[in-house]
Amino acid sequence: MSTIIGLWITSTVYAQWSKTNQQTTATKDTLIENITTVGYKETNDIMKMIGWFSSKQEIEKILIDNGMRKTDSKYIVLQPDTILYETIQELQKKYGNVKITFTRPKSIDESYDGHFSKRKNTIQIHLRNIIEKIKSSKNEKVSFQWETLDIKLMEMSHKIQPITFKKKWNDFRTFIKVGFDYDEMYDTEWTIEYEAHKILEPQIINEFLEIYASKIDTTNMQDIEKADAIFERYEYTNKNSDKRNVNVQFMLKREDERNLNKMKRKQ
Repeated sequence: MSTIIGLWITSTVYAQWSKTNQQTTATKDTLIENITTVGYKETNDIMKMIGWFSSKQEIEKILIDNGMRKTDSKYIVLQPDTILYETIQELQKKYGNVKITFTRPKSIDESYDGHFSKRKNTIQIHLRNIIEKIKSSKNEKVSFQWETLDIKLMEMSHKIQPITFKKKWNDFRTFIKVGFDYDEMYDTEWTIEYEAHKILEPQIINEFLEIYASKIDTTNMQDIEKADAIFERYEYTNKNSDKRNVNVQFMLKREDERNLNKMKRKQ
């Protein structure tokens, strides 16, 4: 009996992270029209939002179709960045064109902002949660553009992660040990969440930064300033690699200079 209960709890725990919330037929018809080189049209729409390749009116329509209130449109402030768009497209193609969709948590208890469904090869972004986070924050680094990019990079780690029954079983045993507190799984060594976000996610971020840096013009101050913002937001941990391109070295040198100036100001 205890075995049956254990298996039921296991399936329940993992099911809540893999279910896609239903959207209206009209929204699906509007956003998922055909497969493109980077996945569903909805996927490309979301990536264009990150790089701001769409007009604000187009972006607002897509977001309203997916649960954003019209009065919340003032919180969607985007900065155009063609290099960012090209970078995430390149990552998309390399890692099997993972789909990206908007979805809504079933209840207010589900506070996570994003989730990857391996079965559906889909990153689900919880739009309402992100908007509420933006509305309640006075930090300029909390924006639709940045939060959406964060979720994409974080959940891509699950895309490249091999999942076996043994891993799931070990996770279930660990879940019991930590008192059914799922947040603890992220800091417990060699759980699925630990491997994804402590081991694999930094590797994806390194690659993201390397691709982005390789595309900038180091004589163009606008390019440099946008790259500065990205290198300040994400930590590049591959600093001892011999494979770094010249532009990455350029950005790391700027990072060192910024850190040195901060130290001098504190003295």
